[in-house]
Amino acid sequence: PLCTLRDKSGDSEMAVPLTVTANSDWLAIRPHGYGEQEAVDGYGEPILMEVWEGELRLLVGTDINDSDKSVISLEGAREDRRRESRPVEVTPPPLLPEHREHPWRSVVVQVMGSGRAGALALQLITHSLWFRCTPLPKDVFEFAVKVEHADRLMAAAMSCSRAG
Repeated sequence: PLCTLRDKSGDSEMAVPLTVTANSDWLAIRPHGYGEQEAVDGYGEPILMEVWEGELRLLVGTDINDSDKSVISLEGAREDRRRESRPVEVTPPPLLPEHREHPWRSVVVQVMGSGRAGALALQLITHSLWFRCTPLPKDVFEFAVKVEHADRLMAAAMSCSRAG
């Protein structure tokens, strides 16, 4: 397996090993224990990314008893389609009290605009940081990281702010 996804809610011990395969035509993800109708157990790849007729798309098999896959176009996510948005507003990182679901203290920053929130999430993922993102009203997104990663969160948030 390439990696193992673990339940982030803390309510379950579930862990799903993933295998990713790719060539110049597609990228496939096989969560172990999940498959597709036409494949022998252990060989199905219910998640596929491909370019079809000039469009990047994701095909997802959500029911092992149905051969049809849901097709999700990613064309709306193209960076050249980004609309002008409001600049990122960064709030000071207040320390929050212990969160009942996570036994650690966290630092929070709020970001305005889904494009900026996506850019911030990508930076946090690139640094392999655990984070929580909560959408709030009026196109605001709240990001939380462990206190020891506050500097990285603020640097990433400021970077997203300057990019706008």
